[in-house]
Amino acid sequence: MRFYKIRMKNVKPIILTKRRTERGYKGPVESIQSTTLRGALITSLYLNGRIEKDRLRELADKPNVVASYAYPIKDGLESYPAHPFMYECKVDREKINYIGDVVKQLKEGGSAEYRIECSKGHVALNYAHPRPVVPKGDRNAMFETVSVDTESRVSVGISRRRATAQKGMLYEYDVLIENQEFWAFLGISDELSDCIHKDLEVRIGRGVTRGHGLLKLTDVKEISIDEVKDRIRAQIGERMVFYALTPLLGSNSPVHYSPYPKKIDLNDVMGVYGFKLGDCGTISIEKVYGRARGFSCGWDMVRNVIRPSLEGIASEGSIVVARLNVRENTGYALAVLGLIGAPVRVEDFTVFGINVMMSIEVCPIGGG
Repeated sequence: MRFYKIRMKNVKPIILTKRRTERGYKGPVESIQSTTLRGALITSLYLNGRIEKDRLRELADKPNVVASYAYPIKDGLESYPAHPFMYECKVDREKINYIGDVVKQLKEGGSAEYRIECSKGHVALNYAHPRPVVPKGDRNAMFETVSVDTESRVSVGISRRRATAQKGMLYEYDVLIENQEFWAFLGISDELSDCIHKDLEVRIGRGVTRGHGLLKLTDVKEISIDEVKDRIRAQIGERMVFYALTPLLGSNSPVHYSPYPKKIDLNDVMGVYGFKLGDCGTISIEKVYGRARGFSCGWDMVRNVIRPSLEGIASEGSIVVARLNVRENTGYALAVLGLIGAPVRVEDFTVFGINVMMSIEVCPIGGG
């Protein structure tokens, strides 16, 4: 398997929304969900003739293509979901990221303390978590909130029989307008790795048959796992603080799920991805700081059925306190976990691109 950081631009408006209403699809997303991006990439490979139709069912449950969430890029700078220990004062607009103090408390075995007032004593604070933000170096403006550009459109349904407007078929939808950039991590099998290249076109979201939903890859950089492993080597220990780049999800059985995985067996995770490394150790999660959110597992286009929708799982940007059973290959496994996460089996489906966790101390939003 090979790993990449990709950048992409929507050259056509994209219809990706949070909810369906009586009038249409409303509530544009602030990032592209991992399952959505993965499905779009697999569909692109199929349309380009690199995957046969009979392999689509196989790929649904195999990690030949795994993507993380995709987040906006503003002025060339990559955004990350804000963690809970960032705030903006509504009075003087002070923007503070105090995760460094929190990490010290957590590593010493203490609990995190939320700040309820700014440095000047104002209690009117706006917490950014889990919205995308760009880390900054200014002491009084340590981050900038990023918003995607959207617009609402109204359409009239057309009667196929009469080729005119259909009465009662007025509907509206929110779109991400064109020429916005996003970034994501990508893991792909060796046999398909040559398919990922600059200028690759990917259809995504609703309305693709009406000219919507076209992404184009603008940059593809291969990532060396050995370099990532060396970068996190100093942070590996029996007690670590992780940053969740994606939502978290645990599964106690095929029909029961939990807000986050209580334990991650890194040997099992590496086995799913096809790595034969020897003992990689385990991660036992003690506490998670962050909001809860809903998560839709998407639509299975091969079976033509909707996948489960989950409620109350830990949001992207959450801070995770864990104990590690460190072994010889733990560093390599953590490097992979920080790019494409740990898959989870829910009902009859495998959810990929979730549980992406990295050491907060090497992540840009944590000061790394």
